[in-house]
Amino acid sequence: MIVLDSNAAINIVKNTDEGKALQALILDNEEVIAPDLFVYEVSNIVRNYIQFKNTDIKTAMDFGRNACGLVDGFVNCEDMWDEVTAEAVHNQHSSYDIFYFVLARRNNATLFTLDKKLQEICVKNKVNCVYLDEEF
Repeated sequence: MIVLDSNAAINIVKNTDEGKALQALILDNEEVIAPDLFVYEVSNIVRNYIQFKNTDIKTAMDFGRNACGLVDGFVNCEDMWDEVTAEAVHNQHSSYDIFYFVLARRNNATLFTLDKKLQEICVKNKVNCVYLDEEF
């Protein structure tokens, strides 16, 4: 099982080098889940592409639609907020990112993220995480 964060998903659908590497690690029929805040984060990424990176609306919207399509199931954040808050304080990291960490831990899943600090938090806490080094 994979927990996919929004940035990793966008890189997969944009077919970046990092995205290609992540895509290659997803097994056929492997379940992909994400906290429901994933949709809000993808929406914000799409807005940023349109507003700040001069991406045309159709292309940016396709990125978002395809990124959301990578996820087989969304998990309600309400059921995790208290655990996430405690872990965010403990790890001194954004609650938004820690939702993915907690979801991966709860499901014994592998977190797909490109966030280096979040990767370090996973390693420190023995949560499975994909780590792409400079030579991936």
